[in-house]
Amino acid sequence: MTAGGRGFAFPESEAAYLRGPKREMLDTFDPNPRAEIVFSSLFSPNFPSDARFDPVRIAAASHLNLPAFFDPVVPALESRRSVRSFRQKRSRSQPLHTSSIHVEEYSDGTESTNRVPSMLISSDDSIEQFSLSSSSKETTDSGVTFSGHDSRLIMAKAICANVALLADDLPFSTGDFINVLDSTSHAALWFGMCADRTGWFLASHVTIIDPSAPSEWQNNPGFSHEMRQLRKRVLHELLITEKDYVTLLHNVVVGFVEQCRRHKELFSAALVESIFGNIEKLAVLHAKLLSELESAVDRKNPENSALADVFLRNSTNFEIYSDYCNNRMISCAILGKMLEDTRYVHFFEACRLLRGMPRLNLESFLLSPVQRMCRYPIQLRELLKATPVLHPDRKDLEKALVAMKGIASRVDRRVNRLESIQKLIKWQQNVIGFRGPNLIENNCRLLHFGEVSGKCFAKSALQWSKTVHLVLFDQSMVVCKKIVKKNECVFKERFSLSAARFADVTDGKDGPHAFQITTQNRSYIFNCKDADAKSEWLEKLRTRPSPNPPTVNEMRFALLSLKHR
Repeated sequence: MTAGGRGFAFPESEAAYLRGPKREMLDTFDPNPRAEIVFSSLFSPNFPSDARFDPVRIAAASHLNLPAFFDPVVPALESRRSVRSFRQKRSRSQPLHTSSIHVEEYSDGTESTNRVPSMLISSDDSIEQFSLSSSSKETTDSGVTFSGHDSRLIMAKAICANVALLADDLPFSTGDFINVLDSTSHAALWFGMCADRTGWFLASHVTIIDPSAPSEWQNNPGFSHEMRQLRKRVLHELLITEKDYVTLLHNVVVGFVEQCRRHKELFSAALVESIFGNIEKLAVLHAKLLSELESAVDRKNPENSALADVFLRNSTNFEIYSDYCNNRMISCAILGKMLEDTRYVHFFEACRLLRGMPRLNLESFLLSPVQRMCRYPIQLRELLKATPVLHPDRKDLEKALVAMKGIASRVDRRVNRLESIQKLIKWQQNVIGFRGPNLIENNCRLLHFGEVSGKCFAKSALQWSKTVHLVLFDQSMVVCKKIVKKNECVFKERFSLSAARFADVTDGKDGPHAFQITTQNRSYIFNCKDADAKSEWLEKLRTRPSPNPPTVNEMRFALLSLKHR
């Protein structure tokens, strides 16, 4: 079901990942008195008079034909989303149509026109157009045809190298595979994509691959009918979930981010950035990814498709998820405070209703990128299980799985690192009388702490001897006095471990279970309560990580997230 013919409804079975463990009913915009009540509530005496909300106009626009609330943005966007009015800007390096049209003639003489779904990215990294497929039959939820007579995808193999003499030429080597995107604008000059580039090339330099010709691996008994059907289903799930995700990102960017920027009386530029992070970059990345995935699908025999190369080409671009995930803590803290104000509650609800999005709060939508990033390795692993050894996509699929698992692991490590930096900041703030540079200037982790009996010597003279609370960081050691009744620490001194030496001390005159740390000016002997505690201290000292101080961005993220808590 769609909202007024314009909204996009997520199928229950395919949108479950957006909701995590909660299986709530999905909701699209329904123009009824309930929606009018929501919008009318925006006009409390405290709401800014210049916010340009008009309940009469909103009620009149309940069918989302020309929603006055978003009058400068939505009509223009919705007109671009219409397949019937699909018009693409043509550059010097692009053909007139990057998605071909397939015309089917039925027995009654009527014709049906199908267009490949496309998300067009402008040169300034913004989403220029978003068009959903308009197909009369034999299409899946993702807009990709998995059956029937579909000749939209043309694959070619290079019979000789093509040297790029001009900026918009497509370079390739002999034996490379090219996706032909336009073979009709010029008889001898075609437009296509090879690897991660698009451009023009001579038609005489390639030979068309007949998809109906069976290859050796297709006739292999290891690629049984059951495995073919399984691979087809996994590919289908990958594509429809990716398209749902792209639609969600598009709705968040257009329905929330752009509207927040328009209403400067409620949202400053810094506030918008803190709430949404770099979600617009994610939208651009996944629009491109979806376009390439759909171009790589063998529409006649989808189980033969080779999609792994798409993930390999875009793997480095997924690193931007680190910044998004790091910003999540800031975003959650800010939204938690904002939603205490009914003005923002009503504003975000109006944004959701006008985009026809599921009945979830904004924080749930902003959690979707984190969930999606974790889902790629799972889907690629399932695809690998359904791919025979001789399949041409097998080796690239193994590489893609390793690459996506590595990216997810790196993102997770960076998030954990940011949390460790926050722990350092909070610990320092709670220490009474802390002196010296901030710990996060050269430390990023708290490694160990505990009560020990300590002695300090300077030039062989005893400086102090008492029970202290010792705290070990990756590059520093801090000595404190613990006030048990108040559960507080009083700063005593600190020293760097960069030039320090430590050693095990045998039981004797210095007492049992002792170890020694020697710095440039002082020497410390610490006695632990037992041998196990001593071994743990020595192990932490030996295995502490190399210097890796927080970056400026990491410090900023950590401080901002603590500030908004």
